[in-house]
Amino acid sequence: MICRFTGRHMLLIMLAFFGTVIAVNILMATLASRSFTGLLAVNGYVASIDYAADEAERQAASRLGWTIRVAAPGGVPEVSVTDAAGRPVALSGATATVEAANRGEPAPLALTREGALFRGDAPLEPGNWVIRAKVVAAADAVTKRAVVSVR
Repeated sequence: MICRFTGRHMLLIMLAFFGTVIAVNILMATLASRSFTGLLAVNGYVASIDYAADEAERQAASRLGWTIRVAAPGGVPEVSVTDAAGRPVALSGATATVEAANRGEPAPLALTREGALFRGDAPLEPGNWVIRAKVVAAADAVTKRAVVSVR
């Protein structure tokens, strides 16, 4: 018995094909909306202003011979500064703000001195965070913006 290819067969093939495409698109859109977008600026203009400010601060730190490290090991923010020889810089103070990447307004971050570094008082929640830390040593002050990921 020979089966003929009919309109019903074509309809089933088209429904299966487009149904699969639509299901995969819905899955990918759902996964994408639940994850980090990768965007740190609302638009390119804001990003260019942030980049220019970051570059100016990198140059200021370079002129002083400083390497500024902003990290969040275990979710707890840390700020430290070393000189060109790798020795800790004697900081007179440090302040910082934290904000969720591409969401929300900056909030003050309480830092406590622990030896040569400043550590946040509380851990950050899991996610991506933008930390802006201003370190001060004598008459010199430099700001560092860093994106940290807390798992």
